[in-house]
Amino acid sequence: MPSKRQIFGTIFLAVTLSALARGEQSAYPLDIPALRLHLPGTAPQVFTLRDLQAMPSVTLRARGPSDDRVSDWHGVPLGQLLERLPGARHTAELHLRALNDYSVVIPASDIERYQPVIAYSRDGRPMAVEAYGPLFLMYPFDTHAELRVQKYYNRAIWQLSDIYIE
Repeated sequence: MPSKRQIFGTIFLAVTLSALARGEQSAYPLDIPALRLHLPGTAPQVFTLRDLQAMPSVTLRARGPSDDRVSDWHGVPLGQLLERLPGARHTAELHLRALNDYSVVIPASDIERYQPVIAYSRDGRPMAVEAYGPLFLMYPFDTHAELRVQKYYNRAIWQLSDIYIE
């Protein structure tokens, strides 16, 4: 007769292989660092997904920069996050970096004008790293026609991991 450990191991293996076969992506853990904000002269402020989910949030309905599918992007407005950090709102530009080391500079004027959102879910589902997550800076492309150019698509950074305020 198989032991409980063997039974559990077999079930775990079957579920894991089944998920892989279906192409499911694993969700990013809620309690490990997901975003770091770097302010001059201070240690980085670290936020987990759970921290971000506890903040006031909004849903932005828009097409992604690389597809034509309209989605509901849910997350924290970048401006609201910066308001929580003394001195962060008094900058001319932000340097954003992704997990894959892609980086982009956005002017602070984008924050007030377009209110981009640090999205942690798309259409009600968390975004796995394999699906451009766990964080995606999304602009309201569908409500501002002037955003539908490459310059702004480049600023919609996926796999967002760090924001440098200088």
